[in-house]
Order: sequence, then structure tokens, then C-alpha cells
Amino acid sequence: MLYYENIAMSTQSVLLNCRPLAQKLLLQAQHGLKGAAARPSVAMIAVGGSEKDYGYPHKHARKTAESLGIEWKSRYLANDAAENEVLAAIASLNADSSVTGIVLHRPFPDRLSLKTLQQAVNPEKDVEGMHPSSLGQVVYQGSRGMHKGLSSILWPCTAKAAVETLKHAIQNSSTPTELKGLEILVIGTSDVLAKPVCSLLHAE
Repeated sequence: MLYYENIAMSTQSVLLNCRPLAQKLLLQAQHGLKGAAARPSVAMIAVGGSEKDYGYPHKHARKTAESLGIEWKSRYLANDAAENEVLAAIASLNADSSVTGIVLHRPFPDRLSLKTLQQAVNPEKDVEGMHPSSLGQVVYQGSRGMHKGLSSILWPCTAKAAVETLKHAIQNSSTPTELKGLEILVIGTSDVLAKPVCSLLHAE
């Protein structure tokens, strides 16, 4: 759930229901995958635990992927795995032609450098859109890439979801409008969400 505050409506806060938009996007994904030459395959790497330990998030991700016809692979490394071991696991997935996408499950132990791990992922398999080259394209391609739907850009998925949810809420509010020209406050400075959200909003 997300919150949207409409200044024009006496600062009324509205709790956003993301389910209708999620269902719409799932249908779009199903349609888009129908013409795929081969079955897509996404591999997730986590350090420590198992699917049973992580519970709902991992089960839901696998279930959603499989409902779309996407093969989901989970690779759980030992909690004390060295950074070189994690990098080796990423390298093996980069080289595996049957794997079309890679997801790094966060958080990682503090002793591991998330930036180093993100940089190790092949940008073409970075389905989270968190590789430096992916983030750089968001900044430099800007609105041209957003509106032309450049296939070379893998948008940061969590930030893209937040922006799409906000757009959906604004366009379906009692006073429909567009993001362009609005003043939007983003609270936070995280590399995973806040900064990419700002870049995507600028692209609008």
C-alpha cells in the first residue's frame, strides 16, 4: 500500500489500493510473454536461509513468475558465504544462457558490498534495474527513454512500481490530472527507492 496526499483536497491523505493496477500489469505481462521465443527464466540469489525462512515474499515471487510462464530458480548461499562465493554464483548465472534474469535478494549481510554485487550482474539480466548502467540510462535517457519505451533500459522495478501506482491514483482520482507539472515530495535518500523514484519522476 502507498499513500497519496492531494494538496488541492485540503491535504487529504488517500490509502492507495495497488491490487487493480497489479492485476492490469499482470495481464499485460501475460500478453507480452505469449510471443516469447523461449521460456524466460529468472534466478534469485540470497545469502542465508531458505524459502521457508523467507516465507511469503519468496513464495509469492515464485508463484507470480510461474503464473506468467516464467521459470523461477532460487539459489540460497550459506549465511557465512564470502563475497567471492557470491560473485562466483552471479558469474555462473551471467554465463548460463538459460537464465534470462537475475534478482539479488536484499538485505545482504553488512560484510558484503551490495554495490559490488550489483555491478557484477550482467546489465542485460538485471531485471531489478539496479545495475549502475541501468540507473545511468534512466538519468541520461530521461523522458525520451520513458516515453519511447526504449527496450535497452531496464527501469528500477521498485521505483517504477511506485511511480506507476502514483500515476494510476492521480489519473483515477476525483480530479484526474497528469504527473507533469506537479510538485512531488519524495522522503528518503535510499539508492534502492528514493533516488530512482526521483529520476523517474524527472523523466515524466
